[in-house]
Amino acid sequence: MQENFYIPETHPYTISTEMYREGYRAYQKRFVLWKNRILQLILLLLSIDFIVSAVRDSSNTLAYVLLMICLAGIFILWYTPNKARVKIIDAVAENEDIYYSCALQDNVIAIRTIPQSDDEEILQPTILNYDDDLFVEEKDEFFLVCSGNRMIYILPKKAFYDEQVLSMREHFSDELGKNFKSELN
Repeated sequence: MQENFYIPETHPYTISTEMYREGYRAYQKRFVLWKNRILQLILLLLSIDFIVSAVRDSSNTLAYVLLMICLAGIFILWYTPNKARVKIIDAVAENEDIYYSCALQDNVIAIRTIPQSDDEEILQPTILNYDDDLFVEEKDEFFLVCSGNRMIYILPKKAFYDEQVLSMREHFSDELGKNFKSELN
């Protein structure tokens, strides 16, 4: 079966640490942070209830213990995503000189890592099918491609021609519908 290329393979590109940081933050905002905020709100409401209970009966040590547990939970829900982002960005910063290329076909996105030397093994491209798990968000500098809530890929706009970027926006909108979000609209 002949596959039609919507956009042929791009020139090699790299992803800057700052771009990855912004992309990872957008990923966390969509898949992690809103859940954490809801849990933090619940723990805050419980904390208020435990404070009221402790004020009514100062000998109620259980209220104090539960208040401390709620406050620790709020802190952990705030700290964990920030710490994860720092660790991932540090790991990405070490690999900032890796080159990638991308091609958009009618029904898939193919992203491949380009070997840095002739003796490096050529890896199979990562193939992302247009399905319910695929989500694309357009930012000023890049397209953030999320494969479910497990993997993220960043497609810098600098790797494409201007007309390709416009074409990609239309293509993603048509193919993904509600799973495509543009910050530029």
